[in-house]
Amino acid sequence: DKVAFISIVPNMEPNIIDFYLQKGYRGIVIAGTALGHVNTWTKKSMIPYLKKAVDAGVVVVICTQTLYGAVHPYVYTNLRKVSIEAGGIYVHDMLADVAYVKLGWVLGKTKSIDTVKELMLTNIAGEINERTHLDSFLK
Repeated sequence: DKVAFISIVPNMEPNIIDFYLQKGYRGIVIAGTALGHVNTWTKKSMIPYLKKAVDAGVVVVICTQTLYGAVHPYVYTNLRKVSIEAGGIYVHDMLADVAYVKLGWVLGKTKSIDTVKELMLTNIAGEINERTHLDSFLK
């Protein structure tokens, strides 16, 4: 199954999502900034486009662009908009490339959105850390 990868940048056009919908993609990985931020308060809000994708049965996964750190769906208002209003799945501290590969693998195994969400949030091969200790990356 086809999976798209979008890295969020300031002032990007949100209608890029429409391209992937028209081409029949089943999954989209969004590499957001910081804790998983995407444009939500401007004329270029991603929310209506992400919601349209989720409503069409496309799985939207949110990860961070950083090597260390995690995304969190409830820390800020705009993150709640992505998770609650638009239906994005936040995948903790999973690296963006790993989220892309894992989503493709999961979509190849099941068509059930609930199962996809469950598997994306399940630590299968060490891709999600329960907790990152400072000394784990400063050595």
